[in-house]
Amino acid sequence: MGLSPVPSLVIRYPLYCLLIGAQTKIGSIRKGPSFDATNITAMAALSGAKHMPVRILIADDDACIRRLLSRVLGEHEGWEVCGEAGNGQEAIQQAEKLTPDIAIIDLAMPCMNGLEAAREISKMSPAAAMLLLTVQEVSTQLIKEARQAGFQGAVSKGTGAEVIKGVETLLCKQTYFKSGPAVLGVPHSAAS
Repeated sequence: MGLSPVPSLVIRYPLYCLLIGAQTKIGSIRKGPSFDATNITAMAALSGAKHMPVRILIADDDACIRRLLSRVLGEHEGWEVCGEAGNGQEAIQQAEKLTPDIAIIDLAMPCMNGLEAAREISKMSPAAAMLLLTVQEVSTQLIKEARQAGFQGAVSKGTGAEVIKGVETLLCKQTYFKSGPAVLGVPHSAAS
C-alpha cells in the first residue's frame, strides 16, 4: 500500500493523524484518543519529517503538583513540559513567552485564578488547548465556566492518568470534561 503525503501537522501533533485515519505500511491508526505510539513513530519515520514534541505548560501554585505532573507528562513519548508557572500571572507570561501547544492550569491559584488566566491566554494564543485542573468536583457549573473561559477540558487532581487522557483528547481536537463517572468528549466545534 502506498504512503499518502503526511502533513507537517501530523508530526507536530502526533495524535492529529488519529482524526484523519492515516494509513502507514504497518496498518491503520485507529480514530479516537487511544492510540499505539509505535504507529505514530513509524508514520513520522516513513514521512521523513522530524518529530517535534508537543509542548506543555503546567500552571499550579503547588510545586509538588507541578513536579509530579512534569514527571508524568515527561514520560509520555512525544511530549515535553516546556515551562511551569506558580500563579495565574506567571501562566500568562509563560504562555506568551513559550507558546505551548497545551496549557494545564489549576483553578485556584494566587494573583489570578485559572479561569481568569485562561481568558487572557486564549486571547493571545487561541491555538493553545487548555485543560483545567482542580481539587473540587468537576460540576456542570464549573464545566460551563471553564468553557466560557476558553478551556477545552477539565479534570480533578485525583490521578495523573486523567490528566494524560485529557491531554490526549485535547490533542485530538475534542473536549474532555471529566464529570462524575462519565467522560464528556465532543469535538471542539460542537463545544460552543
